[in-house]
Amino acid sequence: MAKTLVLIFAVALSTCLLVQGMSIAGYGQRCICGKKKATRFPAGRVVKLEIYPESHRCTQKEVIVTLKTGTKVCLDYNSKAVRPAIDGVLRRRLFRND
Repeated sequence: MAKTLVLIFAVALSTCLLVQGMSIAGYGQRCICGKKKATRFPAGRVVKLEIYPESHRCTQKEVIVTLKTGTKVCLDYNSKAVRPAIDGVLRRRLFRND
């Protein structure tokens, strides 16, 4: 009887460990932005630009912009309107004299 209980406990424990490592809803990603992303943003109101590269947790490049109002906006990096705007923000920050 004791061996059966130990075996059941071991199987339950290993199952719990496997389930804990699985992703939620089968997506396999833990991205900051999720699925909802903007394709346009006011480039003149950007306070902070954060670019997160692809990683083991998220298989897509993520771009988050903080506006002067404090609002954070996730951007679609592959959008034709977003990439040039990001390049413009980075170029403006690079050549700005502080």
